[in-house]
Amino acid sequence: MDQLKELAGLITRHKTKGLNVIDGTGFSNTKLQKLYEGIQTGQFSTDEEACLALYQNTKTSITKYAKLKSRLQQRLINTAFFIDINKSSHNDIQLAYYSSYKDWAAVKILIGKGARSTAIAIGEKILKKAERFEFSQLALDILRMLRIHYALWDKNEKKYIEINTHIKKHEKILAAELLAEEYYSIMTSNFGISKLSKTELFELFKKYSNNLKKKTKGLHSYRLNLYARMVYIYQYQVINDYKNIIKESEKAIHFFESNNNQASKVAIHIFLIKILACHIQLKQFEKGETIAEKGLRDMPEGSPNWFQANSMYLILCIHTQKFKEALNLYLKVSQHQNFDRLYAKSTERWKTFEAYINYLISNGEIKVTTEDKLKKFRINKFLNELPVFSKDKRGMNIPVLIIHILFLLQQKKYAAVIDRVEAINQYTYRYLRNDENFRSNCFIKMLVQLPKANFHKQAVIRKTEKYYDQLKNTPLEISGQDDEIEIIPYEMLWEFVLDSLHNKFH
Repeated sequence: MDQLKELAGLITRHKTKGLNVIDGTGFSNTKLQKLYEGIQTGQFSTDEEACLALYQNTKTSITKYAKLKSRLQQRLINTAFFIDINKSSHNDIQLAYYSSYKDWAAVKILIGKGARSTAIAIGEKILKKAERFEFSQLALDILRMLRIHYALWDKNEKKYIEINTHIKKHEKILAAELLAEEYYSIMTSNFGISKLSKTELFELFKKYSNNLKKKTKGLHSYRLNLYARMVYIYQYQVINDYKNIIKESEKAIHFFESNNNQASKVAIHIFLIKILACHIQLKQFEKGETIAEKGLRDMPEGSPNWFQANSMYLILCIHTQKFKEALNLYLKVSQHQNFDRLYAKSTERWKTFEAYINYLISNGEIKVTTEDKLKKFRINKFLNELPVFSKDKRGMNIPVLIIHILFLLQQKKYAAVIDRVEAINQYTYRYLRNDENFRSNCFIKMLVQLPKANFHKQAVIRKTEKYYDQLKNTPLEISGQDDEIEIIPYEMLWEFVLDSLHNKFH
């Protein structure tokens, strides 16, 4: 069902009208149409609901529904080729990408059906576009086809030699791209390196970086340089060396600003976001504000980078106690038409922002008016909508676990607080390393003292004094934890916790 939802959303979003004409058969007033419309309107959210509505409860309903679902999926895939990309808000490189691969699929079909001369003519046109936009893999695939063609079918030694030279060049570029992608994927996935210390990781990533610098010398492929420069940054990111991350990001921006590739703006935005995150960690808030304004000024609204930049900007607003601006930013982003198309992890991130903003509202830090049009927030509904974060074991679940306790504390549900504190303490013991999440560990230990002090304010202050001192002595810029974990700085958050308490035992 998830795949059908994705395909139906794509077709509907681009207002494609090819569903009725793909194979010449009718489509309206059929179970196929009802299934499509049910998915598109949200009437069917599961296969069980769709099957029951379309076939009731007959013995053959499951088999019939499976066939119907398969037919619709194939129809939607076919229809994807009828999307008019020129009517969409794509930039030149996106248009080139979609049109090139669409035409390349046609070339492969034409070759298979014997229309070789037409296929070769189209292939040579695509090649010009692929080389212009640095689609290395596509260019290499087309060149391989042309090499065989001019060697066997339409023998032309001059063209063969020319194509063979191009192949050697693209093989070198593609090999370097694949290596950069491999290094980057290892770094970001943590596959095979999770047990290494930060020092060991830094040394490993330094080797990756030095190797890539040799491989990229003289090569100006966009994709190669994007991933290679992310690798250069990641070697410093693993040890939270924010100054060197900024330095490498600025080098990357300089490279892409001087590069004529039309995707360069996207790359520049990626590295501006990196710099913004570093300025927040270093508490260089004025510089962060400048970077945020620069990045968002020409960033396409509704693009993935736009959402990411705004998420960092929202954290900047909260860290500088511009809470009302944070609310306005959240409302602007969450009400954008592309918000529902975000990946699950990004959506959950914004839902977590929503929870913290509502916490600030509930404790009086943000004054809400009827013009703000803020949806009613329910903590239990919020917790049920986070399947990705709930599976996280490396720290990103921390803000969710903490905000749940803070709401319960604010609502004076002390028994529930005790249960949640015990659970978060177990989570800390099992999954959080002291070196990487020291500040989070300190804050969680402070929360653990709440029931031990029977929620008595002065008793809590006494029991948490040593942890609070450790927290203050380990500022954000040297803490070593992920730059998105502390949505509200723990020192500030602790003041809110104390405000929720009274000098009374519970």
